[in-house]
Amino acid sequence: YGPRANITLPCIVAVAVYLVCSAAQLIPPRLYFMPAQLRASTAEARYRVARSLLRTVKAALGVMLAVGTWLTVQVALGHREGLGWAFLPATLLVTFAPLAGGGAKAYRPRAT
Repeated sequence: YGPRANITLPCIVAVAVYLVCSAAQLIPPRLYFMPAQLRASTAEARYRVARSLLRTVKAALGVMLAVGTWLTVQVALGHREGLGWAFLPATLLVTFAPLAGGGAKAYRPRAT
């Protein structure tokens, strides 16, 4: 319950998240913060994983914010009775699954 202008907030958040993630992709890899000292032999591969992870999270958040906005409009129009039980678990899964997968991929022990 609120003014109709509130429906624009998820759109503004989606654009802001997209712009921040896009700006973060422009940061040179040597300036990335990594929690462990990287060997030169593995640094480039881990930087590629980090950039790929950032693209994946950016896309996932954009999709989930778009779906959330669409569902909110449907509720406001009276076509739905809430976002549904699956919205929160799906949002959490789509957001955190790439983080878990990327983290596992980036810090997998490598044979030397």
